[in-house]
Amino acid sequence: MGRKKGAPRIVPEQDSRICASICVCQLIAVLSSVSIVYLSVAVYAPAVRLLESGYDTQPAMCQTRELYWGLTLGDWSSCGEWCLSKSSPPYPQIHVIVRRNGTTIRLENCTRPANVACPPADEESLRKYNCNQDGECETITGVFSCKRGHCANLSEIYSCQTVADGNFIDADRDNLKLNGFFECQKSRCRQIKKTPFHCDRYCPRITTFGINVLLFHGDIVLTAECSKGYTVIEDPEPDPAKQKPPEEQLMWTPDKGVFLAACMKAEKSAGHVNNVHNITALDCTNGTVVPEEKLPAHYMNFTYLWALFEEAQTYKVDPELPPPQNDLIIYNSTRLMINLDGCVNTLRDECRDFVKSHGKDGTNHTGQSRFLCFYHKTDQLYSLARYDLERTKLELILFVTIPFVLAVVSCTSLIVCTKVVKVGDDAKMRVKCRGCCGGNEPPTNNKDVESSQLQQEDKHEDSADPTDDE
Repeated sequence: MGRKKGAPRIVPEQDSRICASICVCQLIAVLSSVSIVYLSVAVYAPAVRLLESGYDTQPAMCQTRELYWGLTLGDWSSCGEWCLSKSSPPYPQIHVIVRRNGTTIRLENCTRPANVACPPADEESLRKYNCNQDGECETITGVFSCKRGHCANLSEIYSCQTVADGNFIDADRDNLKLNGFFECQKSRCRQIKKTPFHCDRYCPRITTFGINVLLFHGDIVLTAECSKGYTVIEDPEPDPAKQKPPEEQLMWTPDKGVFLAACMKAEKSAGHVNNVHNITALDCTNGTVVPEEKLPAHYMNFTYLWALFEEAQTYKVDPELPPPQNDLIIYNSTRLMINLDGCVNTLRDECRDFVKSHGKDGTNHTGQSRFLCFYHKTDQLYSLARYDLERTKLELILFVTIPFVLAVVSCTSLIVCTKVVKVGDDAKMRVKCRGCCGGNEPPTNNKDVESSQLQQEDKHEDSADPTDDE
């Protein structure tokens, strides 16, 4: 029940400034204490482990070698979405090659530069056939991947070299037996037992007329006709203010043959005169030259180019060209972790993006992921994609200073309030000194309190209902 209209207040109205000050101090004290407990697990302990880990602060180059998906509970993972609990299978497990950086090259006076892309095939976009429905698979032809009668036509995106050596199955009648890989001709399918088998993506043709440079970068090949190629030698001094201008050394001329290399990035210059560009490529390895007559007259496909590039690796190494990758290797195989803990707390599907950008292992001649990473000079087991000591120190200082300062200030303010805020005989809070924790009202003596109480009782009797006297 609410208080009757005109009845005296049992507890007098308090000073809002005092109440607000005490409530704010209590709220800050509680929140800062809770944050200290959470940050001790999420920030403090990982930061201390990172500062004591001993990884080299100078990054190396990592190249993805293999991507596995761990299915056993408790397996290691390159990236987990939440550090405070164990992730569930499957776990992404990325193995990388750790090596020194490749060569930076610059190609001069390049005409007709063109990028020809052959992106990875998207098997999710394939048309699905449900052979469990009558007439659905009467005319299917090609190489199919099937599961319980549901089949996808791999021949739409791949040219596969297969040998069908299993049993014959009628896809329209014995649909439930369609499990695995099959080579089909108008619904008559024969199982492919020997797996895995080799498949090449369907890619656009590469123009070979009038070109003498072919640079692989990712899933793209840059073609051009250039007059000279230089190796760019940069000053190893880490301080940019003390670095000397880079030096250039002649590396290649057209009379040596057609120049091929695998690089992390290749770009043509923005400014050009008469459509003549300069091309700069970073982290180039496996540089080689092939005779011009090795190239087809007008066009070639990616399959031929890949085979040509692999064959060229067996030629005698030219010391002036970008070195073979094997000469730069530090660790031939190591486990990649997104950070020292192998997990993130953002809950924004960061691991999905991490696997997409760092997990390309070159399957079916796709471009391998290349990125800077950090390694331990005496421990080969793990390499890290993220390792920033300066940022870790800054975050540790901020996350220690802010909550602890707020906790100390709020708790000190509450202690001060217990000393200076007094409750009078009229049950009202008042502050002894001016400027402490809120408002300021002069204390009242006992006589004033008694007289105010008598006045309230008189008013109450005068306002009482006349029927009560009867």
